[in-house]
Amino acid sequence: GRTLAELGDRNQAKAHYDAAREQLARDADATGEVAGFLDDTTRQWALAVIAWHLAATNAPERVGAALSVANEALLQRTMPRRAALNRDLPAPVDDCTALYFLGPGKSYVWVGHAGLWRVATLPGEQTLRALVLPVAADINQAGREPDQAALLALGTALLGPVLPAWKAEATLTIVTDGLLGNVPWAALILPDGRREPALLHGTLVESPGLLQTLIPAPDRPRSLLAVGFNGTADQADRLRRAEAEATAIAAEWAAGPSEALVGAAATWTNGIAPRLIRTDVLHLATHARVREGWAAESYLLLGDDEDQHPLTARAIRELGWAGDLVFLSSCDAGRSHRSGRGLMGLAGAFLSSGTRAVLASTGKVDDEAGLYLARRFYAHWQQGKSRAAALRAAQLDMIRSQPRWSHPFFWSRYRLVRI
Repeated sequence: GRTLAELGDRNQAKAHYDAAREQLARDADATGEVAGFLDDTTRQWALAVIAWHLAATNAPERVGAALSVANEALLQRTMPRRAALNRDLPAPVDDCTALYFLGPGKSYVWVGHAGLWRVATLPGEQTLRALVLPVAADINQAGREPDQAALLALGTALLGPVLPAWKAEATLTIVTDGLLGNVPWAALILPDGRREPALLHGTLVESPGLLQTLIPAPDRPRSLLAVGFNGTADQADRLRRAEAEATAIAAEWAAGPSEALVGAAATWTNGIAPRLIRTDVLHLATHARVREGWAAESYLLLGDDEDQHPLTARAIRELGWAGDLVFLSSCDAGRSHRSGRGLMGLAGAFLSSGTRAVLASTGKVDDEAGLYLARRFYAHWQQGKSRAAALRAAQLDMIRSQPRWSHPFFWSRYRLVRI
């Protein structure tokens, strides 16, 4: 198909692309190494078709067609059950939406605002990686002063094309791709002359793709189950405040019924599972074990009557629980890693299961700061803010509460991902 397109035979190229698309759809349920191969092939197919659309004209219908291809490919990688259902549906546009799709030579961002889409070309994946790495190195160390020039360079590359459509105090919905899933978006400096982080400009929320929601998702808190598990007595990395955090969150919940399961009661089979049917918000304060290269076996550590009982990403995907929110108060629980279908790790597992939104950190969580942010988030949410606005308000509270917490290490790596 690519060869025919380069030779100018667009009709025949399109026929080959369509055939490849159908073959990829038939193999969508593959697992293991085959799934990884198909993911890479799907990306190559999508990049070829995107180039085919945009080479003809930059007319709105071509921009939209290319966007649909990118969205389908992203959903196939992160939420395969929803990919086919959303293939030909119109993409919803919030205050402002940015969908990123990375390629080796060049990448793309589609910016949606006021019902219209435009596309901009970005640097290739390796160039973007070189911009992301120094930012990540600074953000991941609380005692290391962030390089403002690096934050501005990355902000210019990723948010520069978006800024004209993202008005102050508006919400920006970001559909990330690959390595961009771990970018601390809120800390990026915008190229608007103010040299301020994006958090001060407006609200940020992420999504695995442009999903056509058939049933409006409630954005008001209701019943809550808070789970806290410090670990076993002989565990070397036993947590100090996870159980106290769950107890405090449940005690301060005023929007509806609440319950805390801590310590030995924080089990899956006899504790959490039978309560999910009457739970809208699930707060999990425990260890997360993220397994690079084996995403389906990443897990959350819970208690058990006989031994520790891990809740794996594979098991989470099969829950079928359509809760309003999961707050994963665990180190690295929101971290993205490309490995087969586990692109979004534990957060993606809950979204694939049917959960409407997940709030989690892409890095280490400081016990004291993490509890403060969780309490402020729930307070703002219960006062009437949306989930995304409540997270932003909590992050701003954190920056202003203690000088030490103004470092992006403490607040910028929390991500709210919704469907």
